[in-house]
Amino acid sequence: MSIDPPSPPDSDVYKTLLESTKAIPWRIDWSTMTFSYIGPQIKTLLGWSPQSWVGVDDWVARMHPDDREYVVNFCVSQSRAGVDHEADYRALTATGEYVWIRDVVHVVRKDGEVEALIGFMFDISERKKTEEHLVRLQKQLEEYSYQDGLTGKTITLDGSASSDPDGNDTLKYKWTQVGTTPATVSLTGADTAKPTFVPRTAGKYTFKLEVSDGANQATDEVVVTVAQAPNTAPVANAGAAQTVAVGTPVTLDGSASSDPDGDALTYSWALTGGTGITLTNPKTAQPT
Repeated sequence: MSIDPPSPPDSDVYKTLLESTKAIPWRIDWSTMTFSYIGPQIKTLLGWSPQSWVGVDDWVARMHPDDREYVVNFCVSQSRAGVDHEADYRALTATGEYVWIRDVVHVVRKDGEVEALIGFMFDISERKKTEEHLVRLQKQLEEYSYQDGLTGKTITLDGSASSDPDGNDTLKYKWTQVGTTPATVSLTGADTAKPTFVPRTAGKYTFKLEVSDGANQATDEVVVTVAQAPNTAPVANAGAAQTVAVGTPVTLDGSASSDPDGDALTYSWALTGGTGITLTNPKTAQPT
């Protein structure tokens, strides 16, 4: 008994399959550079009607200007060579926005010549956003890897990995700053393994550690890179309300004002209500 092979699906079945995907299927006749087919998904993904995509010029015109030259030249050269290829670019939507598209292209050849291009356009906008976010994170990590601290924050030096071959000797530590750039800092606990300092100026600070076991000494240096911390606004405090008799001298008090970064504060008092008042030393914390 013979079994007949299954009949190949007709063109309507192929079309249904194509138009049920979330990608945009398309076909270009190479000789005329016109679209012989483009799926209705283009309306959903880009907002354009299939009828508005007549030829290659429509595809090119709706590509981001920064992507256009490279992508067009790449796709044309690959197509002429008969090489299947992919290209990522930003496509213009009917609302004037751009979405990231990945075009996957198959070159159809006949008798050794390019006859047509067929492919799919995939919306990869979310993937691109993720990639760009990862790139930004990587850049931040690289920047932070070269920074040991921020201005206004306590930084701890660490010489605790120092050792003595004899094993029983007690080590003594002496830390000093090498040079005065970018600024001179005060080391707290300079005779301990882990002294601290608070930099106010960004830059590279060099410190020398001298370790002694009582008989011999060894030195090492470390460079600390300090980045400028974001400045935080100061907190103004004009003091408590006062009630006094006419003619009585009054001292205003802004000395409770503070700055989270520890920066030096300047003061400027001004009369905002009432008349006949003259402030003495209005640029100080406690004018009268």
